[in-house]
Amino acid sequence: MAAVYISTVKKTVGGASHIVEPNEISNGFTFTSVSDTTNGAYLARAYDASNNVTDEYKDQKTNILFYNTSTSDCTVVVKAGDAYAAYNDLPLVVESGKYAFAQIDSAYFKCVNGTSGMKQSAVHIVPGATINVALIENR
Repeated sequence: MAAVYISTVKKTVGGASHIVEPNEISNGFTFTSVSDTTNGAYLARAYDASNNVTDEYKDQKTNILFYNTSTSDCTVVVKAGDAYAAYNDLPLVVESGKYAFAQIDSAYFKCVNGTSGMKQSAVHIVPGATINVALIENR
């Protein structure tokens, strides 16, 4: 199974999408189910047809939302990136039947070089079980 590619929730106006402005609501969205516990998911604003990142998300303004529909807690690992400050993976526990969100520092987790099979300019997460994920970015 291939990795999932998750884009930031946006609003479409006149056929063009943009990040939600203050006092504006996004289009309706659904969480993306990530069930691949080997390849996980890559997070960014946008991807091209080859799943290369075309627009990075702003980590200081982006919340990664999780929803665990399972009856068991789920650990989601935010993989260490390959930037200058990358060090360790970050395990996050999402309790069963709960919503949770995280805001991370890309210096630790963004893949800036795209080495070792990592998608350049994306953040890589790998869940321990099926988890639902969405990205919400503030301006």
